[in-house]
Amino acid sequence: MNASNFVEMKRPRSPSRCTDSSSIWVDKYEPKSVLETGVHKQKIKAVENALEQSAISNGIIKLLILTGPTGCGKSTLARLLCRQHEFEVTEWITPERDWSGQFGHMESFRRFMDKAIGFDTMGSTNASSKKVILMDDIPDLLVDSVKQVYIDILQSCLNSSKKFLIIIVASDAHTVNNDYAVSRKVNLARMIAPDSLKIDPRVEFIEFNPVAKSNMIKILSNIKNQEGMSISHDRLDALVEDSNGDIRSAINALQFFSNANKRKRLSAPTKSTGIIDFDKHTSKLPLFHAVGKVLYAKRNPDKTFESKPDHIINKLPVNNDYFIDYIHQNCIEFFQNIQDCSDALEDLGFADALRSEFDWLDHSASYYRGYISIHGIMKNRLQRTDKALNLTGTMFEKAKHEARKESNEAYENMWLKSVASRNSYYEQQVNKNADKFKKKADDSDDDFDKIFGDGSELIELDF
Repeated sequence: MNASNFVEMKRPRSPSRCTDSSSIWVDKYEPKSVLETGVHKQKIKAVENALEQSAISNGIIKLLILTGPTGCGKSTLARLLCRQHEFEVTEWITPERDWSGQFGHMESFRRFMDKAIGFDTMGSTNASSKKVILMDDIPDLLVDSVKQVYIDILQSCLNSSKKFLIIIVASDAHTVNNDYAVSRKVNLARMIAPDSLKIDPRVEFIEFNPVAKSNMIKILSNIKNQEGMSISHDRLDALVEDSNGDIRSAINALQFFSNANKRKRLSAPTKSTGIIDFDKHTSKLPLFHAVGKVLYAKRNPDKTFESKPDHIINKLPVNNDYFIDYIHQNCIEFFQNIQDCSDALEDLGFADALRSEFDWLDHSASYYRGYISIHGIMKNRLQRTDKALNLTGTMFEKAKHEARKESNEAYENMWLKSVASRNSYYEQQVNKNADKFKKKADDSDDDFDKIFGDGSELIELDF
């Protein structure tokens, strides 16, 4: 590997403060100073102290691990401080494939670290250059053997006599339990740093918190003013709340909001027809009305639907899957053409295939099932019909009713048998206890007579 390989592995950065209005705002308004990052002053001071105590500043720290949620300014702060201290930074980017064609994933990482530590950074001619190896993209460590190789590489780097600093940026991740679909937060620092590194004085851990709400509002307000956009304080607050301390997410949301407003202003005004839009004047539809909207599929003169499928599904009074059962049960008689009926049922079948064991956790699949089913029937209902809608219950509902009826009857019979069994048991216990008490009473009388006599001798006494 020669020096040109290092250049290819540097992360491409977009030009800061670019003037192209269509660029990504996260790159356009990239912080120029540490104060613009929104990171708390104590965290900034902690990172500065770690850099001052690092090996490249004649200290002992060789590995600095920055942890915390995404978008809290970890990597941005690290780059700005390295630039401020005029450190020369080499950045590792995990390759999407075997870019060398000669060695594996971890071997590529090992050679990169050996070259970055052993040679002058990025071909620098300054032998005393202060080398920083930034790892904002951690290799895949899901396999235990790969993870062990990764740890061994870091350990060998720490044991090197060279002066350098490795900065690892590890963002918190979330995993889902396959059995219970429960999301939990995973701190990647625990995965990349074993116990031996945690107690090593050459390793420093700094944990970041989400960006404070006040700092995020200041950053977004500054961007809003520079873009000349109009947004209410309540809307800005809502963007900040939804981002959960992720400044990148908040900036992206602000840009999406701005673009949506621009499209509304540039769109041509529509002529008023005197008819209020279906989605504006209707709240929840009655079930009969909603089924009729789908089965009759009325169209405007320009062949568009009077009631759009996405409007209908947002006004349903029942669960999406429950509504699909109703239109499936009642749609057959509204088709005059067998091919149209077949196409509609094919869409219903496709929608039914969009099911997962995690539907209870994520309702997106339910929405798409409803939309595909409604749109599939409406688009294939091409001919007008005068047929009256006689809404019948679904087979699923009937089966559920029968199952509930049988369950109730079985429960009632089981309850009656339980009551009868308990009564019989109590009667047996009462009878048994009565005989027991009677026997004890008889036995006690006999024992008394044995001790004190039966009183017959008193008759013989002459008073």
